[in-house]
Amino acid sequence: MENFNENDVKKKMDKCISSCQTNIVKYNINHVNTKLISDLSIDYYGNKISLYKISRIIIESSNSLRISLFDNSIKKSVKKCIYLSKLDLNIIDDKNDLIVYLPLLTKDRKIKILKLLKNEIELSKISIRSVRREFKNKFKLLLKNKVISKDEEIYINSKLQKITELYIKKLEVILTNKKNILFSN
Repeated sequence: MENFNENDVKKKMDKCISSCQTNIVKYNINHVNTKLISDLSIDYYGNKISLYKISRIIIESSNSLRISLFDNSIKKSVKKCIYLSKLDLNIIDDKNDLIVYLPLLTKDRKIKILKLLKNEIELSKISIRSVRREFKNKFKLLLKNKVISKDEEIYINSKLQKITELYIKKLEVILTNKKNILFSN
């Protein structure tokens, strides 16, 4: 099986897992995090630009962020973008800055956060399955070109499936842990 390198598959799937973990950090419920809004894209003179590139975002308290815009003319666009982000954040205009408050953690809010977490996990599962599909297609081509035998392809596909199931279980564990943290408060 010199054509099948299990580590290549695992590296790509590890990247999917780490990307997922990076994305769900913003749903930290214990305190506000700058990642919560820094990745929002703002229409800035016809270009989509991340909020962190056109502002300074600082943690003001455990439930609020202060956004200092470099260009105050886009304040309305920033407010609209935060409002449309489905994060249920409260925005207060404070002279030159915007203050973003994280609302209290009610049961409805917990359910919304859980829904957002499930969505992130599902997107990561799709990424993992895409990695599997990429490698399966690679080995189908090798079979077609008679570089590997049908038995080798079957063996490789079964290994790919086992690895995929392992990584999907890892994502399920991440979701379960986040869910337990969310509903234990």
